[in-house]
Amino acid sequence: MNTPFLKMTGAGNDFLVFDDRKGDCAGASPQRWASLCARRTGVGADGIVLLCDSERYDFRMVFINADGAEAEMCGNGARCLAWAAAVENGLGREVTIDSPRPEGWEMPEGIGTKQAWSISFEARDGRHDGLGWERQAMVSLGSSSDIKDLTLETDEGVVRGALLHVGVPHFVSLSDDPETVPLDRIGLRLRSHERLGPAGANVSYVSEEPDSEGAYHIRTFERGVEAETLSCGTGAAAAAAGLARQGASSPLSLRGRGGILKVYFTAGEGSIEDIWLEGPVRVIYRGELAEI
Repeated sequence: MNTPFLKMTGAGNDFLVFDDRKGDCAGASPQRWASLCARRTGVGADGIVLLCDSERYDFRMVFINADGAEAEMCGNGARCLAWAAAVENGLGREVTIDSPRPEGWEMPEGIGTKQAWSISFEARDGRHDGLGWERQAMVSLGSSSDIKDLTLETDEGVVRGALLHVGVPHFVSLSDDPETVPLDRIGLRLRSHERLGPAGANVSYVSEEPDSEGAYHIRTFERGVEAETLSCGTGAAAAAAGLARQGASSPLSLRGRGGILKVYFTAGEGSIEDIWLEGPVRVIYRGELAEI
C-alpha cells in the first residue's frame, strides 16, 4: 500500500510530513527514516514529522531527526505539522478570545477570526498550542532553561557562548558577523563538545546587533542533521533568550538563510517564558512512498 506524505518547508527547514493516525509508520526503522531524509539517495529532508492520535489534544507530534533518531522537539517541524493538521486534516478550530496566543500579539490586518485557526498538541516535551492563517503558522515552545555561560576550548580556538534548553539543547554564541563563521567545521566540533552533555547540542551563531530592517542574523548547525540548516526554530528561540539578556525585547526577528522567524516571549530571570515561534510554511509537493 502506498503511503502519502507532504514535503513541507518552514523558512527553509524542510520536512517529510506523514499522517500516522492509523499507525502505518509504526514498522519503520531509524535506518529507513534516515534513508528517506538522505539528499541524494532518498527524498531529502532535515527531518520527519508524524501526525499521531492524542487522547487529550488535537494531535500528538513525533519528530525524527535526519539521522533517524527521535528528538524531543523541532520548532519549525511543529509549525509545519500544526499547519498540516489544521488545514490539510481539518483539526483546527476558529480563533476566539480564549484561544492561546503570545502576549501582545494581534490578528494580522485583513485576517478575520474565521480565516485563522487554533490548535493544541502534545510532543515528548509536553503541551503546545498553535495559531495560523494563510501560509503563516506559530507554535508555543514553553520556557527556556536558565542560561549557563561557557567558554569552550577547541582546535579552532576559544569559543564563548551560552548553553540552554528550548525543547532541545542549544549552544548560542554572539558574533559580530555570523556569515564569517566557518560553521560547517566549527559546528561539527562544538555540537559534541564534552561540556555540552553526552547528547551534545545544536550550535548557533547570532549577530549582536540587528540589521537595517531590525532582524538579527543567525546560523545554526543542527545535531541529528550534522550540518547547517537554512533555519532552526528552537535555535531562533534560544538566540532570543541570549539577546533578551542583552536587553532586547519581544518580539524579535531572526533572519536565517531560509527566511525570517519571529520569536515572542516574556523575559524572566535568567530565562525567557511563554515563547512563541512564528514564520512562513509551505507545501513543496505531495508524494507517495511505495513502502515505509
